[in-house]
Amino acid sequence: MEKTIYAAGRRQCTMRKQQGLKDAKRMENSISQKEYAWKILVFLTLLVGICIRGLLSWQHFTHYDDIGLVASLCRLGENFIKRLNYRDIGWTYAPFQVGIISLLIDEKWGYIGNIILGRLPSLVFSIMNIVLITYLLVKVCHNRFAVFFSVVLITFSWENIIYASQAEPYSIGVTAMLLCMLSYFWIVEKGKINVIAAAIICAWECYASYQMFVYVFSLYISLYVYFAYRKKTQELIKAIISSVLSLIMCIPLLMKLQEYGLLGRSINWNTGTEGQFLFQLEGVENKFTYIINFFVHNTATLIRSFFVYKEQNLISDILSFAVFLAVLAGILWIHYKKHLAAPFVDICLFLTCIMILMGKLTYSPSRHMLVIEPLILFLCAMGIEFFWGFRKREAAIAAKLIYMGALLGIFVTFVLNFQAEFRLRKNRISEKMVYEMIEEYNPVFITFYGNTFDLDIMRIKNYDKMLPGGLGPQCIKRSSAKSVKKGDCVIFYSIAAAIQEEDIENIRSLIGDGKLELIEKSEYISDTDVEYAKGEFYNIPNSSYMYVYKIDEP
Repeated sequence: MEKTIYAAGRRQCTMRKQQGLKDAKRMENSISQKEYAWKILVFLTLLVGICIRGLLSWQHFTHYDDIGLVASLCRLGENFIKRLNYRDIGWTYAPFQVGIISLLIDEKWGYIGNIILGRLPSLVFSIMNIVLITYLLVKVCHNRFAVFFSVVLITFSWENIIYASQAEPYSIGVTAMLLCMLSYFWIVEKGKINVIAAAIICAWECYASYQMFVYVFSLYISLYVYFAYRKKTQELIKAIISSVLSLIMCIPLLMKLQEYGLLGRSINWNTGTEGQFLFQLEGVENKFTYIINFFVHNTATLIRSFFVYKEQNLISDILSFAVFLAVLAGILWIHYKKHLAAPFVDICLFLTCIMILMGKLTYSPSRHMLVIEPLILFLCAMGIEFFWGFRKREAAIAAKLIYMGALLGIFVTFVLNFQAEFRLRKNRISEKMVYEMIEEYNPVFITFYGNTFDLDIMRIKNYDKMLPGGLGPQCIKRSSAKSVKKGDCVIFYSIAAAIQEEDIENIRSLIGDGKLELIEKSEYISDTDVEYAKGEFYNIPNSSYMYVYKIDEP
């Protein structure tokens, strides 16, 4: 009897163990399947992001800074040294990406070829940013949904997509910031610093984007604090040596900035239509209210324009608030759990605020603030991780439903508005357009005026370039025309503004003093400028102005 009971007990014990193993295996398979599904989702998101950026990169309209940079570099021929000289090219961007573009473009590639090659570095860096933010968040965030949420934000961010389609080095600024953050995490995780590697990476970040001087400084201060707090004197000394080496490497760049007076050039059109993005306390009666309104309003505008939808409506406001709430929760969460990132984030945000309060940086939804985007995405992911971990079941379920709904809302909003936005941003200028002008009017001169530099990199058959020089009007003249005569046509074209008398006077030396009779005009006025934020800036829009004049008296 005892043997029977013992045998039965063993069988039950064995069955429980087997059931436990089955349950564990089932759970392991379930986790494995979820992990696999998550990786598929991230991969598909990356693929869609690549396709969207690739599609727009060669079709987005040319902007003053975009085409102006490419045209200026082409004009300098193949002299690489001249192309890196601020005075020669007339542009003040950080030199690393300008150097890459200089190696890629050439007048012989023609209009569309140079546009594609000029924008190629921005496209590559923009795609890299999606990969790097995914890698960074997987390292520091334990919630896969939170990671995916931030990945979706950067992938479908119109501001990121736009600057993947421009030659100016702003996507690379995001790349530099991501590498700065990754460097911090790599160093604090290992508890030691590689002096030379850190110095080179940090110096490169400054050569990639001037704004990185602030965040590289933040990185080293954070490392000083980290090593000093843990009494790692040797590593603290190495961090100090590394920072000095990095500064020495940046001396040529700082000398250039000082020589050409570029240290105060970050404030211009990005102050906004009413100066709303530039912190100005002078003349303000209630200073406390102004400060609160300034930061709250501009934070909401930045989040909406970067990650949601440019139109201010109930849906975009709700989605923007959800992102803002996650960022705020992320700041609180990393301090509550004493996350390694807290000192670095604090110093970065503190110095950014100081720059804004000093009027050295605008707090605007423009390309100049893209550099802090990785910080926002990191904090957003940490905030969602916090909401996901609510102990109360009802609160956790509510948070999950809210952020799943927000994720769906952001994606659906992007999809519904993609086609319309893409159409508004298509380039109206092409060599085909110029040939159609020639076929219809047979002009002696074609002039692109008002910061419209596209003609400079076109190769139009039977027409010679007649450039007054610099970044002024761009002209071509019919090769067979010895002189201007009565009845000849002159065409003026611009994306910036309607023609003014001074635009005609600028090329008087080429067309003579004869009277001009306007015989045809075509004007298309757009409110879509290069920045995604609608109506917030005075910038050159994607408009079209064409005027055909006949010379009455040469």
